[in-house]
Amino acid sequence: MKIAIPMQQDLVSNHFTRADKFVILDPSGRALAEFENPALSQGCSGKQLILTQCLALEIDTLLIRNIGQNMLSRLLRHGLTIWQLHRNQSLETIRSQLEDITQIATQLTDVSQGRPSIKAIHRMPSDHQRCCQHQGQAHGQGHCHEHAKSDAECHSKGQGHHCCRHQHQE
Repeated sequence: MKIAIPMQQDLVSNHFTRADKFVILDPSGRALAEFENPALSQGCSGKQLILTQCLALEIDTLLIRNIGQNMLSRLLRHGLTIWQLHRNQSLETIRSQLEDITQIATQLTDVSQGRPSIKAIHRMPSDHQRCCQHQGQAHGQGHCHEHAKSDAECHSKGQGHHCCRHQHQE
C-alpha cells in the first residue's frame, strides 16, 4: 500500500488540488517519494496530472482534508481509497497514527461527500442557489434542519447551516 498526502508547508493542505506537493508514504509512515503539484502551474490540466502521477506511482490511498466532487469522482472511479482527516494535522502526527486511520479520518466512498464545484453552484436554478449559496454548498449538501420559510427565518432560529433540501415558499 502507498499513501499520498497533499501538503501545504508542514500541514496537510486544506484543499487537495491546492497543495504545494504530495508526499508518498508506506503503511509504516516511511517517506517513499514526493512530487510537486502540477495543478499549481498548469491549472485544470494539472489537476488531471495529479491523478496520472498517483496512478503512475501506484498510489492506492489518499489522506486529504477537503476535495471537490469532480476530483473525488475521478479518484474513486480509479479505485483509490480516500480518507478525509477530521482536522488538519502535521505529517509527523499522521505518521504516528497510520496504524488506526479510523481514529483520525473518515473514508469517503461517494462523490456527494466532496465539495461541490463553484461552477456547478452557479449553474443551478436561482431558487436552489438562494437557500444554500451563503454556505458555498450545493443544494442538499451538508447539514439539514427543520424547514424554514425563508433564509431570514432559517438564520433567526440560530441553526447556522444552510436552510433545507426544499425550495422556500414565500
